[in-house]
Amino acid sequence: MGTDSRTFLGVDGGQTGTRAVVVGADGGVLCRAQAGGTIHALAPGGEPVLREALTAIRDRVRAAGCDPDVVFLGLTGVVPGTASEPIGVAVAADVWPSSIRIVEGDGIIAWAGATGGAPGVAATAGTGSVVVAINERGDRAETGGWGYLFGDQGSGWHIGSDAIRLMLRQWDRTRSITAVGRTILERTAAATVPEVPDRVSAADLDHRDVARLAEPIIALARRGDEEAAGIVAGAAADFAVDVAAAVDRLDWEEEPVLVGVLGKIFRAGPVYRDPFLAALQGLTARRVRLADPVLTGLGGAVLLAMRAGGIAPTPALIETLVRQGMGGSDA
Repeated sequence: MGTDSRTFLGVDGGQTGTRAVVVGADGGVLCRAQAGGTIHALAPGGEPVLREALTAIRDRVRAAGCDPDVVFLGLTGVVPGTASEPIGVAVAADVWPSSIRIVEGDGIIAWAGATGGAPGVAATAGTGSVVVAINERGDRAETGGWGYLFGDQGSGWHIGSDAIRLMLRQWDRTRSITAVGRTILERTAAATVPEVPDRVSAADLDHRDVARLAEPIIALARRGDEEAAGIVAGAAADFAVDVAAAVDRLDWEEEPVLVGVLGKIFRAGPVYRDPFLAALQGLTARRVRLADPVLTGLGGAVLLAMRAGGIAPTPALIETLVRQGMGGSDA
């Protein structure tokens, strides 16, 4: 039997940037590439933005001598089963017409990265939030991922927007500004409380700016501020509802069910993780075990590209990817 000379491209297409890596059949990295971010495929200009990002990835890996046989794309702007999916599929077909192509949302690559392709749950809380669960039979359940207007429980957006709401309520009722409010004014460079919602309405502050407020609010909670801690704990408990729903929609052969927690919000540590776990344990009868992700989302995309080519996600393969900078702790 000859040596497997196929190559596999994993793509992690997020809002802030698109990352890609090509590996050989042994998992060794052949080339890497980056491009601009993507937006929802159905948003105004969404398809051209997606096409521009993926074309840039193709051109950059091709310039490095890589022409992948299998491509797995995890795209934040594509939701399987909706009208956004055929847009992503069509763009990928135009960009890589000769490759095997799999187009998915970014939740599935987060799952593969979090669990290393093993049965379990990926609970992602970053700017937004999404949950993907896959059991031993390959049955799949997803919750969240609806974006900041209608969802994103437990995310940076949730924490930042709740902090602004608290500041505005206090201003309305007492004209007072607590540490939470002062933190918001400082981080947004607003001179007054009313200026903050005005700047959001005028799009001077977008939803990502609001989500970035989570970092100083979490820091305030760590220092013992009760209001900040309440905001963080409330968001964590709300996210646990989504995770419990995904867990309970599936049958599991083994317990505890692995819940891989990933995203910058979980890196807040006990101030977020403890109320999240306490809420989750109270919401599902299943025993659960929290774990840090095995691989990054990009590593998950690579793992799924290789699996689509018939290469199983063995511990040795995962270790190879970790050694090359795709370990979950490197995210």
